Amino acid sequence: MGMILFTDNRNWIMPNTIIVGNESHAMCEDYVLGALHVRVGLKSLFKDNGTEQWRIGGINERNREHLRHDTDILTEPDTGRVFPEDPESGVTRRVQTTRYGQSEFAMSYSNYRRNLLIACGAYHAYGQIREENDQMGPGEARKALAQRGIWVSTDDCTLLSWLRYNEARMAVAELTAEDIEKIENLREPQRRILEICADLAEKDWRSNPTSDTVSWIARRSSGWSTSVVAKMQEIGLAGHDGLIRGTGNGWIEITPKGILAVKHLRARDAELGLEGLAPPQRVSRRRLW
Repeated sequence: MGMILFTDNRNWIMPNTIIVGNESHAMCEDYVLGALHVRVGLKSLFKDNGTEQWRIGGINERNREHLRHDTDILTEPDTGRVFPEDPESGVTRRVQTTRYGQSEFAMSYSNYRRNLLIACGAYHAYGQIREENDQMGPGEARKALAQRGIWVSTDDCTLLSWLRYNEARMAVAELTAEDIEKIENLREPQRRILEICADLAEKDWRSNPTSDTVSWIARRSSGWSTSVVAKMQEIGLAGHDGLIRGTGNGWIEITPKGILAVKHLRARDAELGLEGLAPPQRVSRRRLW
């Protein structure tokens, strides 16, 4: 459901409570307005009233605390509920530090934003709005969503457009009998690169990995992924109409057809009782192809 600004009769309604670490905060009107100030990014719309609750609401919104178990708790009606922490969301719940010294979150920011837009009803409402006016820009879409009581930023509306585009691409993707025959006869490096890229796309749907990142995950030398993609292109398995494609600036993108290929291979392995690919092991340069 969308966020509806409060009325005077809220005073007798018991607000919900959010648990963050060892602290609990009542999600009162000031708290929610502070969070919406950060979510929408318009100072003129939700002005800072200087209260502590307003400040905490904004902090928790920045820290991804309002998506709990696929629910946007900021838009939940006041019933006195207590929302415990969700280990999959929130910047305070990190997993291990990567080899590059960066903190790796349980949920990437792109996936967090996507899930939040779905949970707050923005994705569904945006689809209806675009059916009525397909030429509407992000700013106009934000205002149209606000009229429905759904408060998101202009950048979120751009993200919603990308979500619809990706959904349309997946809807038309299909594997022919010829494709399936080729997929089931993929060599080990070809299947491995597809599975790595599919897993990375699931982890962060907006970002394509660099070729060096894919090679590192496969525990191969830096040029391994570029070489594999090039050989797949020679036999018609890579490129815009293939399973995977390499870009000129060093990124690797798995196509919707490639994602379907990985799902097919893993489903086949499960049906046949196969274990799939073994964990990658570093090999010497002379064995790479």
